[in-house]
Order: sequence, then structure tokens, then C-alpha cells
Amino acid sequence: MWLDGKDPAGTGTAPANGSTVSTWTDKSRNGINLTAVGTPTYTSSNSSVYLNGSSYLQNTNFSFSNYTLFIVSNQASGVGPLYTNTSGTDVTGFFPIYGANYYLVQSDTTWLNTTTPFVNGTTYIYSIQFDSSINVWSTGSISPVITGTPGTITRNMFLLGKRIIYTDNMTGNIFEVIQYNTGLSQSTRQGIEGYLAWKWGLQSSLPPTHPYYTVQSYATALYYPKAFATIIGTNQKHPLTIAGISLWLDGLDITGTGTSYPTGSTVTTWTDKSGNQRNATASSGGVNYTMTFGIYPGLVFTNSQYLLGSISITGNTLSIFSIFSQANQGTGGAGRIIGLAATGQNDYNSGSYMGLLRQSGLSFGPYRNGTFTGNTLSGYDTPTIMEAWYDGTNQYSTINGGLTPLSNAFSGNFAISAYAVANNTNLGDVPNGPLYGSIGEVIVYNISPTLSQRQLIEGYLAWKWGIQASLVTGHPYQTVPPSYPPFTPPVARSIVNRSL
Repeated sequence: MWLDGKDPAGTGTAPANGSTVSTWTDKSRNGINLTAVGTPTYTSSNSSVYLNGSSYLQNTNFSFSNYTLFIVSNQASGVGPLYTNTSGTDVTGFFPIYGANYYLVQSDTTWLNTTTPFVNGTTYIYSIQFDSSINVWSTGSISPVITGTPGTITRNMFLLGKRIIYTDNMTGNIFEVIQYNTGLSQSTRQGIEGYLAWKWGLQSSLPPTHPYYTVQSYATALYYPKAFATIIGTNQKHPLTIAGISLWLDGLDITGTGTSYPTGSTVTTWTDKSGNQRNATASSGGVNYTMTFGIYPGLVFTNSQYLLGSISITGNTLSIFSIFSQANQGTGGAGRIIGLAATGQNDYNSGSYMGLLRQSGLSFGPYRNGTFTGNTLSGYDTPTIMEAWYDGTNQYSTINGGLTPLSNAFSGNFAISAYAVANNTNLGDVPNGPLYGSIGEVIVYNISPTLSQRQLIEGYLAWKWGIQASLVTGHPYQTVPPSYPPFTPPVARSIVNRSL
């Protein structure tokens, strides 16, 4: 769930000052909208939703168990809760000013509290995590201000500013609410705290030892909430802002509409987001779509599924960027991430074609007319950035943003008209063509990227898929995500709102 005080309707246009917020739209595209009880109003001067002590917002059909919740709020006097999760009676909730200290209710009879004082009229960022343990951090505090052990509880309602079985209501302003359906690592949690702090002007309230006390990163690059960042105009980090994009298959946006694709289902069409309409069509039965990259989903291939599409690349330059993992499986000796050739033709035995493939074991790289430039992956079932490019003179490859790419001399024009994801374009190349592994994203350009462009794309992929720590030491985006457009001047686009 993502409720943004700067955009409560989810349209990009803020309401008029003092107008009633009857629905606070969930921008995560999961449809978890909150509806008003009473008259919450919009305050344009600070982009917040104001609750007057008798109004609140709710969703009465929101079931979840583990979660991490972020709330930016400014609460006035009183004992009202900031939020509660209920099943008809109080189950969990957070009361920032109950008895002048922070209090969190684990059930209606079990309370956790701290002696940390609360200051009325101060804006706080609360990070509240329920998984194997309970932890609450206040405005990026290094240590939790509340800790505890959760019990077995059921939740099917979410109330913002209300305690369901009593008359306690909150009075104050709420700026933003983000909820994930899992516990988060410290680095991810602090990244979101940094995003919220810089977005709402609270960075100086972070502890000096917080990693985003002086680094703006997330607010500038809009990488959070992960997978829900929206590009407005043309000046944000986004593969489309590099000229020459030929194909973009995004595993976090299968349909290219920004709508979440259901995990546990199959993908029959993987929509090309490049604007070239080069969609990939799956083999009979489709490709399984499941949680395979940590907390992120991807397409899982078991040596028999693949997708096919058309594409056109005829110059002597080309580049491919991908997120994938190789399963620990002996079959599929030369399984592809992508093959670029012509329909029915082998992708590896002509200078006009190429494949990004496995040679043996953990060796992956580009193969063109008998020349292989392979890198050794760090392990099986390990998310990896795999890339290859041609500058008209050489064939290059690297993994995870390697600063010294491998290369072999190779020149000549391509004559590519078709592509295969997780297979050779010659489908008869069995068992060597199909992949045994997972793919999260594939981006193809008809250009050879500059070093700056290449590293910006690597940074985009690494931070988007949560593997930034895998970038090599010395990479400019290993600890800080990209914060500038990869291409200047930016390319004008007719579509101004596009989900990552």
C-alpha cells in the first residue's frame, strides 16, 4: 500500500485546500484505497491529509500478516492512535502520545511502550515492523524505540487515525503511508527512511549516523517505493531516457500498464515497454511467474519454456542488459538469456547474429560467429546483472558492473530480425538452447553505451532489484543509486506517466 499526501487521488493533481478527501488512493496499484469516515480534509500548504479528531480513513477488506509500515505524521494533543489493524476488535496499533510516550498495542491486552518522549506538533517518520519480532524506529533512529515479540493475530481491516472499539481518534496531519507485506532488511528500511526524510524536508531530523542524513539519493532518483516509482516527464532515471532503446522486458511490469501481475500464475505475453511494440509471446503453456529474486518476482524457466518476438537491429552497435540467475542444473548446457538472430536460425554461427548464453557451468557471455566472451558467475541461483555490448570494433561483456570488461575483437553489421528469451532462435537447438534459471529484466539497445550510460543502467537495475551490494567495489552506484538522467538532453516522450 502507498498513500502519498502530495497525490492523494493518484492522478498527479493535488486537491484544493480544505477539500474533503473521501478516498485516499493506493498508488501501489494493489487497490488498497482508504475511504473516509467523517470529513478528512486536504491541507495544501504542507501536502497532507488532516484528521480533526472525529474523522478517519479505513479499508475493511485488507488481510495481511507480516508487514513493515512507514508513516509520516504530525500529531496534536490527545491519545488517539495513528493506525490500528483489526478483526473487529483492536489487534495491533500505534499510539504515539498515549501517556506522553510511544505506545504500541500488540493485542487489546498486551502493550509495549518506551520512555522516549513524544513532542506534540512535531513531524515524525515511524518505521513499524511486524515479522518474527516487533520493532519501531522513530525518524530513522539507529536503534528501535520499541521492541517485542508478536503473538498469533488476525488482521482484516486497516484504520488510519482510529481505534475501533473506543472513541479514541487522532487529531493531526498525515503526509505519507507505505506498507510492505514483509519484514525488510536494515539497508532497505533506511533507504525508505531516506526517501521519506528528503521528500518531506526532515533530513536534518535523521540521526547524523543515518546513511541518508546528508545523501539525498532516494528522493532524487525515486527508486522507492520499489517497483512503484512513476516517471513524470522525461528527467528521471529510466531506460527510456537513453536514446536507441530497442526492447525492454520488465519483470515487475509484465503487461506494461503498471498493474501488478499475479505471482503463481503463468506469463503468456511479456509486453515490450520500449514503445516499439515488440512483445514476447510464450511457448505453449506459458512461463511460470513467481517470487524468485528475493522479495521480487520473475519468470522461471525449467529448460523447456521460452518466449519469441520480432526486433530489428542492422547497425554495427548493440547492447544488452539483464537481471537473471542460473539454476544449479546440468542440462541446458548453452541456455540463453536472449538470442538475437532470424527466425529458425542459430544465433551463434553468423556474424550477423549473437546470443547471450551459457557456455558451460557458470560461464556466461555473448557468443557471435564462434567467438565467446564469457564471465564466471559468483554462484548458482544468484541474481546477477549480465551485460554485453558491441562498439563496432569489439565484443564486450561483464557482470555486476565490472570495471574492466572482457573483450574480443569483432566488427561487422548485424541483420537481426527476431529474438528468443531463454532459448536459441533456432528452436531445434535442444537441449542446448533453453535456459534453466530465472529472468527479471532484459533491455536491448541498438547503440554502444558510454561508460556513464552503462553504469547508470547498472545502477538502475541493481537498486531496482535490490542487489546493489553485488555491484563491484569502486562502482559509482554501489552505495548510492543514480540521481541524474542517463541521457542529456532527455528524449521527449508522449507518454508522461510510466511505471517502473
